[in-house]
Amino acid sequence: MLGFLRSYLRHHWFFNLVQLVAVGGVVYWWRHIPVPGYAIGVLAVLAAIMSLHADMRSWQKAVWMLLIGAFLFLEFRAIDKERSIAAQEQAAVRAEQLKNFGEIARGIDTTIEHSQKQFEATMARTEAVMRKEERIAKTTNQSLEQLTGGGQFCYLTIAAPPIRLNDGQIVFEVAKMNSGPLPLDICHVLVQRNLPIKSQEDAFRAMQVIVDRQLGPLPPGKDKGFATDIFLPEGSYYLQINTRNNRFYETLTMHTNPILEEIEVRDEKWNIVYSESKKEPKK
Repeated sequence: MLGFLRSYLRHHWFFNLVQLVAVGGVVYWWRHIPVPGYAIGVLAVLAAIMSLHADMRSWQKAVWMLLIGAFLFLEFRAIDKERSIAAQEQAAVRAEQLKNFGEIARGIDTTIEHSQKQFEATMARTEAVMRKEERIAKTTNQSLEQLTGGGQFCYLTIAAPPIRLNDGQIVFEVAKMNSGPLPLDICHVLVQRNLPIKSQEDAFRAMQVIVDRQLGPLPPGKDKGFATDIFLPEGSYYLQINTRNNRFYETLTMHTNPILEEIEVRDEKWNIVYSESKKEPKK
């Protein structure tokens, strides 16, 4: 028996030592799983050594197969562990990315909200400036209208009953009128006869300006006439009236027996802006 043991150890001591070391490696790596590839490498070495082990008994082959199986199982565990770690790392990375994205989104929302507030504040200031400018423009326009009379006009009307001259001719004294509540600084009047054109002489007479007078300034007051030094014979007259801002055209007709006055004023677009017909002169 002792001789058999000595003979066995003499021929199998190296293989037994490898198996013993392999068992220790299995135990260690079972508790401390290695990186994938290590266990499969040891498995390959064990398979190579096993191929050199001659005169193996059945139980020795079983030990080799158990060791190879153990290292193969360790390789599977190493792969599973690596996959689990990789999955955890990926999950952590995704969580970190989601966190960063959330912070970025909150930052964007904050920026948008801040920009919206700044925009609203800017628009409020702009609207305030625009309202102020509108008030200034309105005040300026009112001031200009006060100075220039705006869209108002002046016109002529009968000031008093007709007067018979020594030569028997009947004339009317005319007054200047302001159409609105603002003063008119300029009231330039050109008066021509409004005659039916039957001959060249009639056309020549109708083109003649018989009165060219600056009657301004006129105080405000649309119901109050102001005397002039203009006297016109009875008949029909065409007037061109120039104010500071606009031009107007008046047709003035004055007759006696009975006393009749007709006034019609048009603007530059030939729209009627004032008309009046009466049988009694202004007192």
